[in-house]
Amino acid sequence: TPSSEQKEPSLDSEKPLGWSGSLCPVRFVSGRSSINSKTLEITGLPSGGFSSVGTKGVLLTSGKWYYEAEIQTAGCLQIGWADSSFVGHCQADRGDGVGDGPSSWAFDGWRRYRWHSTPTEWGCRWAEGDVVGCLVDMDSMTISF
Repeated sequence: TPSSEQKEPSLDSEKPLGWSGSLCPVRFVSGRSSINSKTLEITGLPSGGFSSVGTKGVLLTSGKWYYEAEIQTAGCLQIGWADSSFVGHCQADRGDGVGDGPSSWAFDGWRRYRWHSTPTEWGCRWAEGDVVGCLVDMDSMTISF
């Protein structure tokens, strides 16, 4: 029998959402945004233009990689992947971000576009609370949303 100090884990206890590592892997790349290092909640700042955030310095060369994001606003944003040559855009104040250049790929559920330098009509409109999954398969060189 466990003592009062050694309790068995509860099956109904939930782990908190967010990041529990030592360093937050998410950094802003261009524009301005606020990143909560515990919950990984990202908020664009009013004077920040079209901010881009990512895991700058993380090099993926093989395997399948996936993340999910909960949409906190039904507004215009682009979510996706970038390669090592992506440095953000000096035109963040004009609305450039991930997906707007040749070294990044994004999905925009507000305008219903898939982005890689130019938009292609794709997908359905997202709503507040939707969860978007982003997958990159480095072995087959494909990206899925």
